[in-house]
Amino acid sequence: MQNNLLLRILLLVVLTFLPLLLTSCGTEKNIKDQAAKASAAYSVTDITGRTIYFDAPPQRIVTLSSTLDQIVLSVVPPERLIAVHASMKESTNSNMVEIASKIPETIRQPSVEYIVSLHPDVVLVADWQYMELADPLRDAGLKVVIGRGPHNLEEVKDLVRLTTETIGEKGRGEILLKKMDEKLAEITKKVDAIPQEKRKSVVFLSLMPTYGGKGSSFDDACHYAGVINGVSAYGLRNGQEVTKEVILSINPDVLFLPDYPWKGQAWLDEFIRSYTEDPALQTLKALKNNSLVKPRSSFLYNCSQDFVYGVQEIAYRVYGDAFYLPADAHISAVEE
Repeated sequence: MQNNLLLRILLLVVLTFLPLLLTSCGTEKNIKDQAAKASAAYSVTDITGRTIYFDAPPQRIVTLSSTLDQIVLSVVPPERLIAVHASMKESTNSNMVEIASKIPETIRQPSVEYIVSLHPDVVLVADWQYMELADPLRDAGLKVVIGRGPHNLEEVKDLVRLTTETIGEKGRGEILLKKMDEKLAEITKKVDAIPQEKRKSVVFLSLMPTYGGKGSSFDDACHYAGVINGVSAYGLRNGQEVTKEVILSINPDVLFLPDYPWKGQAWLDEFIRSYTEDPALQTLKALKNNSLVKPRSSFLYNCSQDFVYGVQEIAYRVYGDAFYLPADAHISAVEE
């Protein structure tokens, strides 16, 4: 009886004081949040709806995406980006190798511990990669801002806005957007001069066999380049496999070949031959006319402000030198 009475008294005490403890914890958190708001010079709200407060523009920036690296390096000097994705230093993947090479620290397989060791003021994440690191990084006390990995021009512009506002460079971000519009207008003027009957269809033999249909950045870029994306026209969405049977049905004017030696050059050459030397595909117009080209991955997959150069690269490879661009072409506002 006495033990039961003691248990009841203990339970009553817990039930009485637990709400007070929870309220106290909540109040402490609210006080900290209010203090952060009060001292903040500016804030941004990312795609998760989370608002992040900054008392000054971040000087030590880390991103977990080469797309975000490209945007950051186009509005701030290299010393503010304290690490750069490994692909940014590879000419096959990057149109900004010279700039990226100025940053000693290279990100390959990021971990929470590694990122924390860099002591960043902010970590920028695109939602198509490394999302699992976001919460642990926040738990470690870091500011994390998440943007949408772009699948079209408008989403590229949204990511440019969020990224540049996050690092306190909204003005230069607006310059980037203006330059994008100007470059796209220049490309569009040339594309509009191509008669409809001379517009060509393409199929991209991506190393990712489910890439390139409706809803992909490649499909959107083809639209602006005046090129018919055969996979999209066939009705496949991004994420659906582009089989050889589908390619035969499309019968494109041009085949885009991959240029990235993912598993070595010999492996890449064999991958390409598995299409170009397949007896079942020899009726394709692209093979009959030897219309086989290798667009540069550094532009074709580019989802930074240089997406517009991806448009130009597609037009260049299909319609010729009127759309030529050098390997290191990129849009920058750093000099402004």
